[in-house]
Amino acid sequence: DGQELGRVAGGTFNTDGDFGLIDLTDATANTTPFVDTRDGGTADQKTTFYTALYHSLLQPNVFSDADGRYVGFDGRVHTADKGHAVYTNFSGWDIYRSEAQLLALIAPRETSDIVRSMVAYAEQGGSWDRWTVANDYTGVMNGDPYHIIVSTVYAFGAKDFDASKALLLMLRGATQPTQGYVERPGLADYQNLGYVPTGGVPGPAATTLEYANADFAISQLARRLGDSATWSTFTKRAQNWQNLFNQGYLQPRNRDGSYPKPFNPASGNGYVEGNGAQYTWMVPYNPRGLFNTLGGDATAVQRLDTFFTQLNAGPTQPYAFMGNEPNANVPWLYNYAGAPAKTQSTVRRVMDELYSPHEDGLVGNDDLGQMSAWYVWAAMGMYPMIPGRSELVLNGPTFSRVVITRPTGAVLTINSEGTGPYVSGLAFNGRRHLSTSQATSLLENESA
Repeated sequence: DGQELGRVAGGTFNTDGDFGLIDLTDATANTTPFVDTRDGGTADQKTTFYTALYHSLLQPNVFSDADGRYVGFDGRVHTADKGHAVYTNFSGWDIYRSEAQLLALIAPRETSDIVRSMVAYAEQGGSWDRWTVANDYTGVMNGDPYHIIVSTVYAFGAKDFDASKALLLMLRGATQPTQGYVERPGLADYQNLGYVPTGGVPGPAATTLEYANADFAISQLARRLGDSATWSTFTKRAQNWQNLFNQGYLQPRNRDGSYPKPFNPASGNGYVEGNGAQYTWMVPYNPRGLFNTLGGDATAVQRLDTFFTQLNAGPTQPYAFMGNEPNANVPWLYNYAGAPAKTQSTVRRVMDELYSPHEDGLVGNDDLGQMSAWYVWAAMGMYPMIPGRSELVLNGPTFSRVVITRPTGAVLTINSEGTGPYVSGLAFNGRRHLSTSQATSLLENESA
């Protein structure tokens, strides 16, 4: 069976509006003030969807007092800008993948305040954190995820913060060693060698890929702000993933340029909460380059087919681990290899087999809402795969009609006709597209 999708986006997206609350007293409403799925889907699918949406909105949390005061990363008392709140509890490594984008879409004012908070903390403490609790660094996980969050939510229209200041602070963290809390462990090697070598930083291959994703996000914010030199520099740095490629995988690499032997793609050595088979797909901003390196589309599709033999194999098997974040984007990679039907069937398998409204219906740790946000996007038929950009890669939606109302009153309507997980045609703002694998942007002039 096929679906015909029509997408209508009305109005100009900006940062005005209030954050609506979900009324949990009416479980049959199948709606919220900002997302309405009353048409289509089963009762279980709607319960799972709104439970996931609720989970996605639980964090981050307001940290400033009613008078706006809060204790900053420098231990001093500060006051939030008038009309704004300061937030905390950012599960950065997790939520940069799709939760931050969801928040920016439905709550741009609050998301802008979240970024204002991140920028303030980076100023106060001298560096960007990765996983903030209250008013201090934890250093949990790896990479530089706040850079991705800042750039991506800006692309999604949450722009009520000083983006130029944010970019300057991001450049400082991405190019200069920090005192005390180390923002980018292995930075000197990353800049000199083009990768983080083995023997020092935990998970060096994963860390290299995280830095490359953050660098791409920096390049995109710089492009929007008219900084062409930074855009060019960091676009090139984002291709550092290529420095890890060896014998079909993105592998850990020694300082002398050699690769540790033997290499086992099911091993987690050199990675973080995953393995070589899982991290090899972590180039969401350049799937074409990755597929060419792997040997072309046919090879990539064959590899993906094998990879999705299991959906949640855990970190010690060379298959998908959809119960954790690093593989979140991988089902949508089929789109770029000319096999969009396989994206659609794989996403539906994950939704049907790993999510439900029952006690075992949330696979893995929700990580402050990220795993739930994945389901919300997938059920709506789209996914924000590219760091620092607003394109949405498509799959078959669960519901025949989804209406997203932004606080401004701007409306995004997703209509589908027919049944089943497969998309046979696409129209965006009334204009038909020939390819169902085309990434489509919510915002004007953002499509690749």
